[in-house]
Amino acid sequence: MRVIIPVLPQKEGLLIAQHFGRAPQFAVFESQEPDKPLDVYKNSVLPQMASGTGRGRIITEFISSMHVGAIVTKEIGPGAF
Repeated sequence: MRVIIPVLPQKEGLLIAQHFGRAPQFAVFESQEPDKPLDVYKNSVLPQMASGTGRGRIITEFISSMHVGAIVTKEIGPGAF
């Protein structure tokens, strides 16, 4: 199963982002190989929608096109939920 996690890039690796819609990147993992991400995608919605609402819903639509089975996040707003 594919799992996606909103992340912050760090020198040491990736850190789980505090908020789903404001994460600068999303890492996709395969549950059978959780040691390293399959891929890391930039959050292209973030620069377009620096303020206002609706980021979570748009990001969720993008993620659903990737056939992801689960999302792991610290916080998620009502639009993405």
